[in-house]
Amino acid sequence: MKKSILLLILILTLNCSSTNTKKHEPELSFEEKIDLLEYNLILPFKWHPYLDIHKDIAFSPLITSDKNSRVHILIMKIPPSEHNDISLKEIAEKGNKNLAKYLTVYGAKITTEQSKFGETCINTYSYTLNSNKIKLEKTYFKFQEDYYCFIYASDESLFPKYYTDSKKIFESLKFKE
Repeated sequence: MKKSILLLILILTLNCSSTNTKKHEPELSFEEKIDLLEYNLILPFKWHPYLDIHKDIAFSPLITSDKNSRVHILIMKIPPSEHNDISLKEIAEKGNKNLAKYLTVYGAKITTEQSKFGETCINTYSYTLNSNKIKLEKTYFKFQEDYYCFIYASDESLFPKYYTDSKKIFESLKFKE
């Protein structure tokens, strides 16, 4: 009898300790995510915001408005753990190395120039995914104490068509203070 009670207590203890106590926060609506953006920008005619496949706010021309957009822009804040004591160029190189673990990257070129945010590192490269050639331009920059990456990505064939739009969007980028 005592063994049965001890066994029951042990089972209950193990079951309770393995229960996931992490609370799931309610998912934010699209409008709430837009309101929480740390920045404002001006989109060219026929561009719009949408939720990408990772449920992040991205921007795309209307002709490609789906979760697997063939042309899109994404602005990401780089977590401090990924940029402590390293330069923008080193962050870009680190990104290439991480991507190269999963995909064949070709035509990679990293340049540094001045923008309205100061020193800016631009990483341009291409890769093939599911028989589609994708071209990206990742622009790394610092605003106040935070690091960001402005990503323009598209099918390689569409890259030149929307490149000027991507540059205008980057130039219109203003952070809320």
